[in-house]
Amino acid sequence: MLKDDATTLLFHSSGLGQAGSASVKALPANYTFAPHLHAEAEINCCLSGQAVITPDGAPVTLETGQFLLLYPEVPHGAASQEGCVLLQMHFQPGHFQLPLSDRLREQQLYFPLDLMLGRRRYFLGETTPQLRDTVDYLQQELHNRQPNYQQMCELYLLQLVMLLSRQIGREDGPGGTLHNRHLVVAAEYIAAHYSEKLTVEQVAQECGISARQLSGLFRRELGVSPGAYITGIRISRAIQRGSAEGDRMPMDRLALECGFSSQQQFCRVFKAYVGMSPGRYFSHRQGGDPRYDTAPF
Repeated sequence: MLKDDATTLLFHSSGLGQAGSASVKALPANYTFAPHLHAEAEINCCLSGQAVITPDGAPVTLETGQFLLLYPEVPHGAASQEGCVLLQMHFQPGHFQLPLSDRLREQQLYFPLDLMLGRRRYFLGETTPQLRDTVDYLQQELHNRQPNYQQMCELYLLQLVMLLSRQIGREDGPGGTLHNRHLVVAAEYIAAHYSEKLTVEQVAQECGISARQLSGLFRRELGVSPGAYITGIRISRAIQRGSAEGDRMPMDRLALECGFSSQQQFCRVFKAYVGMSPGRYFSHRQGGDPRYDTAPF
């Protein structure tokens, strides 16, 4: 049976310490929720009615039988004219990437691969019976907290990533971005070495192609240069770590551990990407500014 209250779990069994939550939300008619963002990915399965969710301000209609997967750090609001019921879950993407092999393409784990590439902001798909049951079972485990519930959640989370991967991989199709071996090898290498000094030539050598070919591949498939992609990954990791650690992580240490040469460089680049200094950003987040709220709507 579905429960109506939100439930939260800290995943410690894999040493990840990542937060997740699952709940059923009945949104009344003429409901609105202001734009906000959070470090977790969010999935909304529409069980009845209709909602409009606005990732990056673009309205996406969510119908009964569909789900909307919002990627981390995507500003979004929500509204429902007629009212609806959503089965909603928040989770840390890193939870999936650590226990699994880094050979994501070969294992057809297209969801964590898509997250790593950062090529999209959301995904609209079909709530299959399997997917709904998986999220529902997670919600029940989180609510009831029976013996071994954390281990059960681990299993259901792995099942969820595989079900999401099926739909994302099917949409991408053979020959699509997620099936490009050189691009995937580059992204996996960058994800593993973003904290180190990286050059485009170094990444290209790992892929077995020239730096020029790698640059053309990134611009064609992702719309950015390899250098800009590396910087984006570093900023994303800094946001994730800074949000998780809070005041326990000094800014100079955060900068160095995320691949920046100095705190000054980190602050300059962060402001260029995010629109404000890291100090101000994390202050807003920790101070409960609704635009940086980690609570689900």
